[in-house]
Formats: sequence, structure tokens, C-alpha cells
Amino acid sequence: MKKGLLLLILTGISFIGMAQQYPSEWNQYTSDGYLYNIQSDRNTLNRSEAVFTNQLLDLARTNLAQQIKMRVEDSARMLKESIDGRSRMAYTSETRFSTDLVLQLVSTETRYEPATGQGYAIAYIDKQKARQFYSSQIEILLNQAENAQALARNYIDAGFKNRARTELEQILPKLDDTAPAFFWLGALGTPQSEIEALLTRRNQAEQSIKAQLAELTYGTSILLTCSADIFGKAYAALQNEIKGRLAPDGCNFTNDTAQADWIIRINASAREYNQMTMHGQSFYIAYVDASISIEKGDTSQRVYENSISVKGAHTLGYDHAARTACKDLVSQLSNIIRKNINP
Repeated sequence: MKKGLLLLILTGISFIGMAQQYPSEWNQYTSDGYLYNIQSDRNTLNRSEAVFTNQLLDLARTNLAQQIKMRVEDSARMLKESIDGRSRMAYTSETRFSTDLVLQLVSTETRYEPATGQGYAIAYIDKQKARQFYSSQIEILLNQAENAQALARNYIDAGFKNRARTELEQILPKLDDTAPAFFWLGALGTPQSEIEALLTRRNQAEQSIKAQLAELTYGTSILLTCSADIFGKAYAALQNEIKGRLAPDGCNFTNDTAQADWIIRINASAREYNQMTMHGQSFYIAYVDASISIEKGDTSQRVYENSISVKGAHTLGYDHAARTACKDLVSQLSNIIRKNINP
């Protein structure tokens, strides 16, 4: 009988001790709907109330950050296993958290009893509100991606491929910004099915944008006007050879200014330089001087303008020497065009 009474007394003391660990009005924060950490201590060093409670808060925040760190690491492994291999965010790089992490959506409260010097501090996150916050972040970015794709299609239809490309290139990196939000959703206990549904939409958006960019990259339209003169004779081969060099890069050629992504103008002419004899063999040296300008089709902005001269030599005369120079000129002009239309 005495043992039973003693057990009841000890149990009662235990419950009283537990009840005194934090104010009763904080009970709601200790439910499954919250992530929380509570700290309590007695102010034995007679610090000011503000200093003492702030120290407790710092400890509560740090411990809550550690909880989040472990949850995020578990979530990262879960997410990594759940995604197919075609498109995957770099989850492992996002799992590094420091213990002094300034957590978003963290609320704090403190209590202090001057008579006893007992202080309490709690740092907590409402999981439902946090899940809504991070889901909304992802939805906003997905909507922005959809709008960017729709705008890009309109630009393409209107013949402004460069504007379409710019629109898509600006939105693509933002999809990577969703990675932290996905981590938080996992850490906050969001059902796996909801996370996977958002991930699927995110990955589909990324793949669709990359496909559009690939089509734009390998479907560059060029209006090329090329005038080449070799000692009074038109040299059409210069234009044809440049087109042949650029075609494997996905370039196509148009005569319609409205359909051209780029407008390129080249003017070239040959000039005699000199004749020299070596070991009884005559060599004729000629130069081909060429000017080139490159403009954006949609804005008429001139992105490049320059002149170059290329030397050629031949034993059969200046005409052949100039044609030899044109072979090297084709290579140089093609490289200039590539660098400026694919920066």
C-alpha cells in the first residue's frame, strides 16, 4: 500500500515537472501540426530578462534548425529515389544547412517569471502554412514558365525568334530555384503523391523549354547577301560556300527580311599585290578584301561590323591567286558569323 502511494506521488511530481517545462498555452504548438523546439532555464546569473530570454530563443532556433537539417536530408534522399533519371535536380547540393540557419516562417514566443527567474522560449513552424507557402512558390514559377512558353510561341509566329529565345533562356534557370521549396515540402510532411505531381510538372516544363530552345538553336534563319568580285567577274561561289559551312550548324537561309533571325551582308573584291619568281617559278599574289556586317533581324541592331583581308598565291595568275584567297576567306567569315549569332 505504501509502495503504491509512493508511486502515485512520484508520478504526480513527474507530471508537475513536465507541465512546468513550458507554459500551458503552448500545448497547441507541440501537436503534429508543428515543428517546434522549447527551451527553459532558471536565470541563476541574474541576467536581464531580455538577454536571458534571447539566449533561450537562440538555442531554440538552433535546435529547430538541426531538426530541419535532418528532415531535409531524409527528404532529399526520398526525392532523389522518386524521380526518373531523365531530369533530376541536384538535391545533394541543397542539403547543407548550418546550425545558425535563419529559418523562414519561424515564429517565436517567450515567457519569463520574475519571481522565480524561470524563463521559457519556443521556436515553431506551422507545417500547414509552410506547406502552402512553398507549394505557392513552386506554382508561381510553373505559371511563369507556362507564360514564357506561350509568349515565346507568339514571338516565333510573329517572326521574332531572338525574342523567343531570350524569353526561354531567362525562365529556364528559375526552375532550378524550386529545389529548396521541394526540400521543405518533404521536410514538412507533404504527402509523397503531391510532391511527385509537382515534380512531374516542373520536369515537364524544363524538358519542354529545352526542346523549344533546341528548335530555335537549330532553326536559325539567315538572310545572306554576298557580293564578290574577282577582277571584274562575279564570284558566286563565295556565298554558296559560306552557306555550305553554316548549314550543318542548323542554319537555314531566306530571302524574306521578316523571317530572318539575322541579316548578314558581305562585300568582297580582289586586288593584285605583286609577282615574284623563285627558282625559276613565277608566283602571283593577290588579296581579297571583304567587309561584313551582322544585324539582328527583329531589331536591326548591328552586332558586328568589320573588314578583313586575305592573301592568296598561285602560279597561274592573279585570278587563281584571288580564288585561293577566297577559300581561306570563306573559313574566316563563317567563323565570324558563328561566333556572333551563337554567342
